[in-house]
Amino acid sequence: MAGNNQLALQLTEAIAAYMQAKFRQEIKGPGDHVPFPSDWDLTLLQECDQAIGILAEAYHNCCMKHQLLLYAYFI
Repeated sequence: MAGNNQLALQLTEAIAAYMQAKFRQEIKGPGDHVPFPSDWDLTLLQECDQAIGILAEAYHNCCMKHQLLLYAYFI
């Protein structure tokens, strides 16, 4: 059982590292290719990329309240 827990933890860490790198790439624009582990299936890759797309879209579409707070901060 400890082996399964360790494998799950390693997979979670790999997913988090991939998604963090991919999110940074999406924010900065096209640049370096973010590789994914070859042992992942395509479904997992697609789900991670879809989640990153949603997060990047939300990041770029700040709400008006947030924009006003940033504007007031810089004045």
